[in-house]
Amino acid sequence: MFDIDKVVRYFALLCHLGLIASSIDGFIIVGKSMNITILMISIICHIFGLFLFIIEFQHVYLLNLFKSYSTIYFLRSIQLFVFALIIIGISEITLCFSIFFLFNAFMNGFMGLFTLKTRTINITNGNQMTNINSMNNRPNINYRHSGISREDEDTREVLLENGNE
Repeated sequence: MFDIDKVVRYFALLCHLGLIASSIDGFIIVGKSMNITILMISIICHIFGLFLFIIEFQHVYLLNLFKSYSTIYFLRSIQLFVFALIIIGISEITLCFSIFFLFNAFMNGFMGLFTLKTRTINITNGNQMTNINSMNNRPNINYRHSGISREDEDTREVLLENGNE
């Protein structure tokens, strides 16, 4: 019923909403006593909170940007850890959110360590962005001597292992 990936993603969505709530709390504190540091933290958290919530909600990271799920988990873990450290000292409310962020950062880090899922990338669709020489849209060239980066070679090896090419 509950897939662990969906639970971790749900907690990440809650963290992004908590980031927006923390920024609103910071704006309330700035309204009572002007503090430029809390104002800048609140502005940054509000902008990035909305941006990251939209990215997480729309599954933007699934558009063939990463070839494994562990990369998504590690990036999410780093992002949550940094924002937990940024908002930890604003008020008691943000302290609670930052503890929740740290818990989720470690949870995403462990998911990145222990996940074995790899992604198959569809290279036959010409409109879809791929990691295999998407600039020239030529997946069948001799890629070892064409100047394609090592990341493209790794992606091609994953595709060959899965039988997609």
